[in-house]
Amino acid sequence: LLDDELAVETAAAATSTTRPSIANPDNQLGNSGARKRDKARDIDAEVYNGILSAFSRETTRDHSADVMRLLDRMERLADELDMPSVRPNQRTYNVALSVIANSAS
Repeated sequence: LLDDELAVETAAAATSTTRPSIANPDNQLGNSGARKRDKARDIDAEVYNGILSAFSRETTRDHSADVMRLLDRMERLADELDMPSVRPNQRTYNVALSVIANSAS
């Protein structure tokens, strides 16, 4: 699995629609701690759903344990770090079940 920081950076790059600008006071060029907090807000269930979808396309090994760890991570982030945007949704569980079912066959 991707580690949390790499997932945050990947999510920020995937969801970014604007580029940082020196003229913009809200740019992401300054404080690295603030930058990491801002990136964490960009993570949502759809980012993790994309990771789960990648597991479903990669068929050379069993990803059941990876899926369960990812679901657990999503639930912990939602509850412990007060990030409700990463709470697993219906699509998350559908993709997760698909990966587990394909791994079993």
